[in-house]
Amino acid sequence: MKARLFKISLAKILILQACFLFVTSGLTANNLANAATIAVKGHSAEAIEPLVGAYYYGWYDKDRWQSTAATFTPRLGQYKSLNASVIDQHIDQAKEAGVDFLMMSWVGQVDPRVGETIGLVQKESEKKGMHFAILYDTAIALRSSPELIDFASKMPDGMTQGDRFVSDILQLTNTYAKSPAYQKQDGCPVIGIYLTRNLVNQEPAFEKLFSELKKRNECVNLVADVVFWNLSQRPLAHNKGSAEEQWSWLGRYFKAVTGYNMYSDDTKLYASASDKARRPLDKAFLESTSNEYDAWEKMATAHGMRLYPSVFPGYDDRKLRGYQRPYFARSPEFYAAFWKTVKQHQDKGTIYFITSFNEWHEGTEIEPSVEDKGDFIKFTRRNISDLKQTFSLKAGAAKR
Repeated sequence: MKARLFKISLAKILILQACFLFVTSGLTANNLANAATIAVKGHSAEAIEPLVGAYYYGWYDKDRWQSTAATFTPRLGQYKSLNASVIDQHIDQAKEAGVDFLMMSWVGQVDPRVGETIGLVQKESEKKGMHFAILYDTAIALRSSPELIDFASKMPDGMTQGDRFVSDILQLTNTYAKSPAYQKQDGCPVIGIYLTRNLVNQEPAFEKLFSELKKRNECVNLVADVVFWNLSQRPLAHNKGSAEEQWSWLGRYFKAVTGYNMYSDDTKLYASASDKARRPLDKAFLESTSNEYDAWEKMATAHGMRLYPSVFPGYDDRKLRGYQRPYFARSPEFYAAFWKTVKQHQDKGTIYFITSFNEWHEGTEIEPSVEDKGDFIKFTRRNISDLKQTFSLKAGAAKR
């Protein structure tokens, strides 16, 4: 009886602490509820284990399979994404792999079928206890070149790219993000902004977006896709501002930085000719990626953000972009080595991204294929389990 009373009293104390944080730090009501829930479970808002998301694409249909080369053949066949049975199987596979949520590519108003597929994933996720989030595919959604996304440019309907971006994100927060299955962190929906590094003239749009969110008493947990080779000092590739100005801008609007994919066909970025004789290309890539993540993590931390690392089981887009391109064969050994690399970048609240669940054109998928010599669902589960076990051990050691 005394033990039970003590647990109740402790829970009340922790909830009162959460209320104190609300009063002193201006948390929203949503954040307060989230903090109180965590407190009752006996954990602080920061003491949360890592999450793992897998990038998911809902653009597949007969035309897509016929017009765009795929590296491998899905075990489910050339499926149609807008199919409840397919999505049901994908969610089961993702859960079996230990993935916490599917990070779904969304192209705004450009292709309504993708939105319909997300709606199906939302419905099935709510039924199956899965989570999902959105990666805003900026260049496609704004009908822009991926190399330079100018928010001041006009779209065919006369709206600027910046205004369309604001409209799309507000639509997202008012629809998908309302789902109980939508992945949140710190009480706010997680939204990835693809190719953030190639934005220009974006400041007014972000100011407008956050002003509107404030009026609605809503929040977002934006993740900037900026992590790439040799950009850690100046993360916005086309921005003329100083390094400090660029990082300060990111810190104002984003909670974390990530890199969708560290692959580059320019192997000089991670391996010189002498390296190839001394080190296999995959080892050079992994060592150089670890160094890049070190640099990005340092800069992100200095500006109040986290690094969310990404991994892939392999990369091979030669059928799509030419057989002269370097590639990394999908293998459990390469995959495990990549996980070992990113595991060094582990902090409370870190999200890890798997590129990808089903990007069949670049050969990064963990979804089972006809050609698989191993089970990448099983390999993924093993690596995620190891990641979370390591975190638990570190958290336990820190308490002692």
